Amino acid sequence: FVSMTSGHRADMPDTTSAEERTRIRAAEAEAEAQLFGGEMVHLALPFYEHAYHPSRVDFETVGALLRRYQPDLILSASPRDRHPAHRMSALILQEAVRRYGQEYPEPPLWFYEGPWFLFERDEFNTVVVLEEPHVTLKNQGIQAHASQVGRKRYDLAAEALARFRAITTPESRAAAFGGGEQDFGLAAEVFLRSHD
Repeated sequence: FVSMTSGHRADMPDTTSAEERTRIRAAEAEAEAQLFGGEMVHLALPFYEHAYHPSRVDFETVGALLRRYQPDLILSASPRDRHPAHRMSALILQEAVRRYGQEYPEPPLWFYEGPWFLFERDEFNTVVVLEEPHVTLKNQGIQAHASQVGRKRYDLAAEALARFRAITTPESRAAAFGGGEQDFGLAAEVFLRSHD
C-alpha cells in the first residue's frame, strides 16, 4: 500500500497545521494497510507541495519504490481523474512504470474509478465481481480514513458504485443493451487495464 501525498489539504476540523493533518492521514493509511495485511509507505512526494507540478524527485522516488517491491500488479487512480492530486499521482506513476519497464518486466497497471472519475460505457476493459465479504472489507478500508469519511461518506459512495456496476455492466457493457443473461451478483468493480 502506498500513500503518495501528505493529504494535508483535506478539510479536518479541529486541526491547526499541515503537519498535524499529515500525521492524521498517515495514521489512517497505516490502519488501512494493516487491515489488508500490507505495508504503508508514505512517500510525501514534492509535487503535492508545488501546485501539482512534478519534478525529477517525484519520478525517481516512485521508480525506487517499484525497484524495491517489484510489484506484480499496480492499482491506480485514472490519469483523467478530476482531483488534481489523484490525476498527478497517476501520471507520475505511469511515467515511473514506463521507466521501470526499461529495466524490469513492466507490471500491469489497472486504473480504477473513484468519486472524482467514472468510466464511460466503453472505456473499461476489466470487470471484477465482488462477494459480500470483499465489499465489507473494502468499506472497512475506506472507513479507516475517518477524517475523510467523517466529512463525506466515501464508503457509501464506493458501495453504491459497486452495486450499480454489478447491475448495469452485464447488460450495457458485457452483453449489449437488453441482451444476455450475465449475472455479476451484488457488487462489481470495473478497471481499465493498461496491458498484460
